Amino acid sequence: SLVALSIAVAIAGGVAVLLGGMGTGEHFAGQVALFNRTTYSNSTSASDAIRFQVLALGATASPTLIDSIHATDPHTKVVIYMAAVVQSTNDTAFGAGNCLPYRKGLPHGGVPSSYFLHDASGAAVRTGGTTYWLDPSNPDVQRVCVNAMIGQARRAHADGITLDLVDAILNYGGEPLCPGGSVACATNPGYQAAMTSFLRYTAYQLHRHRLLLLPNIGGGSVTDSSGQTFWSLWTGLADGSIEESFAFGTTQRPISASQVASELGNIAWSEAHGKYALVNGDMPQGNARDTTYGLALMLMVAGGHSSWDISEGCNTTCDAWLPVYTAAERLGPPLGPYELNGSVYSRRFQNGTVTANVATHMGRIP
Repeated sequence: SLVALSIAVAIAGGVAVLLGGMGTGEHFAGQVALFNRTTYSNSTSASDAIRFQVLALGATASPTLIDSIHATDPHTKVVIYMAAVVQSTNDTAFGAGNCLPYRKGLPHGGVPSSYFLHDASGAAVRTGGTTYWLDPSNPDVQRVCVNAMIGQARRAHADGITLDLVDAILNYGGEPLCPGGSVACATNPGYQAAMTSFLRYTAYQLHRHRLLLLPNIGGGSVTDSSGQTFWSLWTGLADGSIEESFAFGTTQRPISASQVASELGNIAWSEAHGKYALVNGDMPQGNARDTTYGLALMLMVAGGHSSWDISEGCNTTCDAWLPVYTAAERLGPPLGPYELNGSVYSRRFQNGTVTANVATHMGRIP
């Protein structure tokens, strides 16, 4: 049977009310097919600004570039990259997206031993031979990392920070499990509590400096002991968040129908609470079929705060503006919530109906 599913988002005339301070521009009025772009190589220009709600750039983005984007369109938010609580032996200077520079020739790169997570033997936790993991619950680590974020954002004249490696499960993005070691890495609940503490402090300090915080949340549908998802808990502390494997997993294969339902629930939560949701599909670049399917799914809950990342996992220069993006922009406002009939999601817009079939992984945007 046809089941109408409600979307918990404030709607006026079929379009989500955009909350003050979110930075959604006038050129997006009446439109929920919105886009963002991630380019850590900073390969963008001011002429790109009008297309995007958010531009996510690399840590070394120049203030001249960002100033030109703001001058062209003051509504476009520009955020720069920062990795959460890691120290890479390859980052030898401030401003490379790291909390602290690695000083070659010094033990642990010159960072106090107390800053690190430790394994059962007491050794600083290191993975891949190049990455040390800092303790998110350590107040000194929190202070140093936040000061680095504020400094990098101010240097670049950016609107805020995208914070990578904010994961709800150990080993999800490389975070080590260390039984018998530091509390913050001995168990998943320990790490989750440490990351919550880190994000709470980070959000508070960035907001004091009028800067946005957008964490890239891994395992967002995982719940805490109270049943709350870490997507809602951590996004609630910040200004929004990033879903980096929407509709397609890190293997570039479509995710299951149950995972789709969970991800749609996360994006709908963000819409209902006025939070940015930067939606990225981990899929082969330039695959129009996969792009249409992923974008169609996002449009089921889009309401003015979620946007599709045209980078689709590339994050440098290999993205392109596809015809389906223009088609989506022409849809106009939604006429109601999505409906689910069997494996087919559908939602009516002013200028057509969008569908997405989670069994065949096919989407249609007229």
